[in-house]
Amino acid sequence: MDAVGVLVDGTALAIPFVPGGASIALNASRTASSAVDRLQLGKQLASESQLAELAAGGGKVLDQPADQASRIAAEYGINANDVQKVASGRYRAKDDSVLTTHAFRDASTNKVIQPKTKVCIGSRIKKSSC
Repeated sequence: MDAVGVLVDGTALAIPFVPGGASIALNASRTASSAVDRLQLGKQLASESQLAELAAGGGKVLDQPADQASRIAAEYGINANDVQKVASGRYRAKDDSVLTTHAFRDASTNKVIQPKTKVCIGSRIKKSSC
């Protein structure tokens, strides 16, 4: 992309009254790309932090149907009475989306099972699942 910008700028310099605007467009493109990358990195780090919170025994224990505990226990070879459904704290990203990590956890070892990060945007943020 930089080579194209240099070529366009070089051509623009050779033609009178045409500003060398390719570098401005490239810089704007890089800034936008960097902003998106920073946003995504922030969300990824928040999700990993939420996972660590759950692995340390934190988070909120949620109600769950008994058949879920039985299914998880059978699948992972653990005691169904030790299976907890948990949710981490919430993280609000710079784009106003809200992230929460939900998972199952073996209460005897704090091993996190099947984690899923939920991203809620707009009106879904006010729902209890977000």
